[in-house]
Amino acid sequence: MPDTSLPDEIISEILSPALKVADDAFADTSGVSPFADYSESTSAYLLVCKSWLRVATPLLYNVVVLRSKAQAKALERALAGNKRLGQFIKKLRVEGGYGQPMHTILKCASNVSHLCLTLQIFSPDSTEGLCKGLHSINPTCLILRDVCYKFLKNKMAADLVGAVAAAIPKWDRLCVLYWPYNRTGCRLEITRSLVQAKRLHTIVISSAATAGIVWNTFKTCPLQLIRSENPVDRDLEQRILKKNPELAALLKYGYDVPQDSSDVELLHIAPALNPFFIPMSAASTDVQDTVWSRVLYFAMSVPELAANLARHDIPPRFPLLLVSKTFHRLGLPHFHAHIVLNNTSSAELLESTLSRQPTLGPQIRTICAILGRSYGCPSAEPMLAILSKSRGLVRITGSLIRRTLKDDDDDDDDEYYNKNPNFYESISWTAFDNMTRTSGASLRECSVRIKMQENASPTVFSHLVELRKMKWQCWTTFVCDATAPVKALPKLSDLLVWNSDESFLTALSLMMLPSLRRLVLRCDVKAESFLLLHGSKLSELDIPISCVKEFSVNVLDLCLNVCTLSLSWSEDDFLDVEKTFLSRTPAASLTKMKMRLPSYYDLWEKDIRTRYQQSIATLPQKSLPNLREVWVSAFQWPTSERDIARDRWVRTAESLLARGVSLTDKTGKKWRPRLKARGRSSK
Repeated sequence: MPDTSLPDEIISEILSPALKVADDAFADTSGVSPFADYSESTSAYLLVCKSWLRVATPLLYNVVVLRSKAQAKALERALAGNKRLGQFIKKLRVEGGYGQPMHTILKCASNVSHLCLTLQIFSPDSTEGLCKGLHSINPTCLILRDVCYKFLKNKMAADLVGAVAAAIPKWDRLCVLYWPYNRTGCRLEITRSLVQAKRLHTIVISSAATAGIVWNTFKTCPLQLIRSENPVDRDLEQRILKKNPELAALLKYGYDVPQDSSDVELLHIAPALNPFFIPMSAASTDVQDTVWSRVLYFAMSVPELAANLARHDIPPRFPLLLVSKTFHRLGLPHFHAHIVLNNTSSAELLESTLSRQPTLGPQIRTICAILGRSYGCPSAEPMLAILSKSRGLVRITGSLIRRTLKDDDDDDDDEYYNKNPNFYESISWTAFDNMTRTSGASLRECSVRIKMQENASPTVFSHLVELRKMKWQCWTTFVCDATAPVKALPKLSDLLVWNSDESFLTALSLMMLPSLRRLVLRCDVKAESFLLLHGSKLSELDIPISCVKEFSVNVLDLCLNVCTLSLSWSEDDFLDVEKTFLSRTPAASLTKMKMRLPSYYDLWEKDIRTRYQQSIATLPQKSLPNLREVWVSAFQWPTSERDIARDRWVRTAESLLARGVSLTDKTGKKWRPRLKARGRSSK
């Protein structure tokens, strides 16, 4: 059988990007480690096959990051079992003390060239092994992580500072230092050893503002470069650098120096041979118009604006209309395809333009009406005229944030609206009615606030035959009688209700809504009758717990096919597990649950927070047999071993994992079981 395996060199090139640790991440000295992640470990690549194990092992051990005692102990066992592995280690980052195993690790890793140490050691952590092992290595680069405002002065931290200071004279290759301090008098033992050794030629600092302090501290060293990770501001240049030319010559910003525009070779464009050349002069007018219209479609960033009106990298488009009469004629439809109205003048200008050139109305596809009172609200008349002439409108919204139908919600807009309820104005009911008649055959999304109307007819929705998403923000009352259009909204799949009168859901209950798949309720409204009729169609339901408490039937029995259930509640609406989730029929389709706690969750009393955690940990498995993920908005996973040991959400996650359910924090990261030392939990 022929050997079809790839050569080791090619496998190495394939795996290197996946196993590589970025230099800036390894040398990061910020308070939160960039390695405080909960994704799959890169060591999983070694388990694919024997050839990957053979090739990836040196790549994996090239950069080692230790973040827990259990990791240190596991590495100690690996190096003790195979001493060749220690020779692969070139960069070592230690984010704690981690006890006696560090002595063995440093003894085996004699080729370490880059050493990153954390001096912020808490008292339960032991630095004994680390202190003993520092004499076994001889690094060229030392990276220190510490806090400047409050040093830890316990015995373990003091011993490590003393051990580093004692090892520096023996590190005869040490020439690069990452210095985290922004004032004098920090870790004097280490500072004196570095100054006395006189070997440093490169010092990296986080801010150029500390350049003067670093220069005064280490100016007796043979410095060649002081590199700042942040730009040098003009004030610093005026105050310090002009008075100290030696420091000015040493201080650079970033990795790519120089950045002078004179060093960039500009592309030379030769002059045209025929300055009177006219493109496509021999082609017909129709061909020229077709080609130039397509060119302007992309030049005016129409696809980009269709995807996201909030983009700030779109170049100015209006100058393109001034190039020629042809560009003006062909470019106007593209210029008006996606429009943002944020004040009175912009709405009146658009109305005036559509009055002069009615052919532009059908070209409008998106209108973003950010009707802010503080900026001057467009009156009802311009909006009425605009919506009456926009016969090809596809999307009208009150937000610049672009979201797809599958996005979770509009939380950013909602939070701002809740804090500033008077900021947004609304279009008139007459304008909305005219829009449904004019653009009903093309409109796919409607997410704009609408002014209240008394005793409106539900027939207004019968014109919206293409509407997929509707975000309802209107207190209009509806007359619910036999005239309600049963076949209205045939393609509505996403219904989001932010505020409404109870008659709104009553009116929709009279309709068939065959395509409805997602319902989001963000207000206290009686929804049981609506769910009784349409709940079986839903695959996603987002509802306040206060509404669920009023149901006479369990919410899971009303929505048998829901896959994602989102619940939101306040402090007064405590989670009653039995009433909420003990359904008569197991929710076989439910795989994901989202729990949105109030933003002031951290201010609750400890026993209340504990009750919520216990309730989530004891979700009934019989009613939720296929539940695989629980997302909670109230917390974020801790980033250090010390915080992990004290975090109650970690214990809740471990309890759920025993049942095959993942707990996800507000950033969307699932908890992964940490490597554990015998008898205790570690990260």
